[in-house]
Amino acid sequence: MRKSTLTLAVAAFCCFLGLSTLVSCNKNDKEESDENRRVLYSELDLPDDGANSSKFGITDDDIASFAEDLGVEVAALKAVWKVDTGGKGGFLPSGKPVILFQGHIFWQQLRSRGLNPQDYVKGNEDILYQKLDKTKFVGGEGEWEHLNRAIKINEDAALCSTSWGMFQIMGFNYGKCGCKTVQEFVSKMEESEVSQFDLFVSFLKSNSNMIDALKKKDWKTFAKLYFGPTYAQDRYDDKLSKAYNAAKNS
Repeated sequence: MRKSTLTLAVAAFCCFLGLSTLVSCNKNDKEESDENRRVLYSELDLPDDGANSSKFGITDDDIASFAEDLGVEVAALKAVWKVDTGGKGGFLPSGKPVILFQGHIFWQQLRSRGLNPQDYVKGNEDILYQKLDKTKFVGGEGEWEHLNRAIKINEDAALCSTSWGMFQIMGFNYGKCGCKTVQEFVSKMEESEVSQFDLFVSFLKSNSNMIDALKKKDWKTFAKLYFGPTYAQDRYDDKLSKAYNAAKNS
């Protein structure tokens, strides 16, 4: 893990654009899903329980180091950070990582382990359902209550069915983030925002086409690969371009 300077300053995030935090997965995750697009956290009308009160900060030196590692321009990486995280931190006031437990993914993860989800639905209708249902999301610490209940059913499946940290990377992507197990992935998510950023960089490295698009500032291609097929509908390419110009001129 890269050694980077951490700052305890919420102000480090305040200068960034207030765009929407993204959760769930895109089509390149190769998971069964009735919805390939990423879910906009801000669209869920969930309570803000402190995602903006970051436990640790990211410095310009941190971002420069990550950009050098990827071989991309610092302003380009900052643009992705701004659009993907909305400038929000990766921790709740309790010190736990920001998460979103996704019951429709849990359904798929149980099935992939040879378990019949129907056997566990009764009494767990709010954490186990076959189709995406945004009304089941509660936000903040409530997501941890959902996760902990799911862990009692199957720990690995539950952790893989959760999106983690400021970049909201799905747990089932742990291998793409350079981790051998989902538990290792979660442990790193709990360390710091620099660690969360490091996992995000590893995720980008898992797809050379994403890095190539980022190097070229080909925002349409990057948005399609990273955010999914509805990138144009949600104008992610435009948001990335504007965020890049802002970072470039700051």
